[in-house]
Amino acid sequence: MVQNSTPLKVRIFHSGYCVAHGKVADPLHGQKYCRFYATWALIEHPKAGLLLFDTGYAPRFRAATARWPYKLYAWLTPMFLQEEETACNQLKAQGYDPAQIGMVILSHFHGDHITGSRFPQCPDRAALQHWNKLLQSRAGQQ
Repeated sequence: MVQNSTPLKVRIFHSGYCVAHGKVADPLHGQKYCRFYATWALIEHPKAGLLLFDTGYAPRFRAATARWPYKLYAWLTPMFLQEEETACNQLKAQGYDPAQIGMVILSHFHGDHITGSRFPQCPDRAALQHWNKLLQSRAGQQ
């Protein structure tokens, strides 16, 4: 076993939540409305530095879902968020400088995972560019 003097640290946070019927999570037994928290993780890697895995909700979710057809998303799963719950504000409250985040890893492109991903120094934008290139290449194959 390789010994490392600096351990990997992972801290779990949430930035808001949405409300949806329990049948979304459990189609057979879900009986009432539930909160679905927008969780994300701060990873302190001994070599790569500070990383985020997802970013939770941010206020811009409201603007992004203000018009049709995106409004349907906000209507079906209303989002609740306090300003102090955003990823940037929670990082600051814990003594971290958001500018020190070296990478944002996005698990998938739902609003509760990506709307807090405004870290301009990070390569998460590259991930979105790669996704767009993939979609364009698939469209060209049809």
